[in-house]
Amino acid sequence: MYYRRLRDLSEDSDLKQADVAAVLGITRQQYQLYESEKEKCRCRYS
Repeated sequence: MYYRRLRDLSEDSDLKQADVAAVLGITRQQYQLYESEKEKCRCRYS
C-alpha cells in the first residue's frame, strides 16, 4: 500500500523520518504514524 511505499522510498534515498516529514511539511511524529499505518495520510496529489 502507499504506507509501505513511503517507507521504501525514504529508505532507498537514505532519508530519515525527520527529513521526509520536513519535505512534506509535517512533524516527524505525524510521518511516523503514516508509516506505521496508525493514521491515514491526508496527502493531496497535484
